[in-house]
Amino acid sequence: HEGTWQLWIVLAAIVGAANGCTMTLGASISADVIDSDELETGRRREGEFLQMICVDAARENGRIGIVIGKKALPLAVDRNRVRRMLRVCLREARPAIDRYDLVVRLKKGAPRHAFRSIAAEAAQLLAAIAPPPRSP
Repeated sequence: HEGTWQLWIVLAAIVGAANGCTMTLGASISADVIDSDELETGRRREGEFLQMICVDAARENGRIGIVIGKKALPLAVDRNRVRRMLRVCLREARPAIDRYDLVVRLKKGAPRHAFRSIAAEAAQLLAAIAPPPRSP
């Protein structure tokens, strides 16, 4: 039994390496599959504060979801204010965005004086997703 401790160390190293590879490769492959699926089925646009994901609408008129987490903006009054500002941007982007199902997600919080920057970024991202019709 004198030589078995060396075998146990080698086995532990192999098991540890295999376990680490499984965790790392699983997340990496999952991200690639998600990105590939996103390219085939929809579009994603990201800015400093916002992420927008859109796919062709399943119905005649598209649906819109706004996600603002407590981690990004802890106060409900701030979340509601940003949500109202985003709704204004979405309303102004119509009818160009009506053919899409759209999710708007606040990635990170901002101080109150920067809420207008979030709204401006939303307008830019919406224009990239569905450019407004050109007037003749």
